Amino acid sequence: MKVLGYNLMQATHFAVEEISNDISLLPSVLLGYEMVDTCYMSNNVHPVLYFLSQDDYFPPIQEDYSHYVPRVVATTGPDNSESSMTVAHFLSLSLLPQVRPLGPGRGGWAGGQPSAFPEGSPPPPIPGVLDRGAEARSGHPPQPWQGS
Repeated sequence: MKVLGYNLMQATHFAVEEISNDISLLPSVLLGYEMVDTCYMSNNVHPVLYFLSQDDYFPPIQEDYSHYVPRVVATTGPDNSESSMTVAHFLSLSLLPQVRPLGPGRGGWAGGQPSAFPEGSPPPPIPGVLDRGAEARSGHPPQPWQGS
């Protein structure tokens, strides 16, 4: 694992723990996380299937995933890499929100191809569909700072 990736992992762990332990920040909310390494083609599909499943590693095959609730509600993942494209395609099937890490030298498009998905965050097929998915998963309409 690269040093930067390890540092980002530590920062995420610290931030989630601080937010969960400070009741004044998000009252009645307990954040959780699972971290997996998806930065190599040989190990990126298995964790994605785990995230998309509920009780096992086998996500159901459905015609419409707009009301399906996977194990996680959002992901943050690798930046410019072929692995991020694979992960993004899988996660976009269930309309799972994806966040790409920002930092020095990180551009705006995966693999430098403007026609490809933005890094780790494919656009929704219909405007507002992520809002509806977030509302269905959380039971609350999205806040203005959450975006769609």
